[in-house]
Amino acid sequence: MQNISIVGAGVGGLTTGIYLQSEGYQVTIYEKMIIPVVKWIPFKPMALSLILDRQ
Repeated sequence: MQNISIVGAGVGGLTTGIYLQSEGYQVTIYEKMIIPVVKWIPFKPMALSLILDRQ
């Protein structure tokens, strides 16, 4: 299994991480902000919990 590091937990970083994980990669996402995806939280907290619960 290959390890992949992604810098940034925005929409693109999380989407890429989810896709790569579904393809069998071990994914680590790094984010400098305390709360990731701050810019797209208006998409509802449920969307954020669905993404974080997949781990």
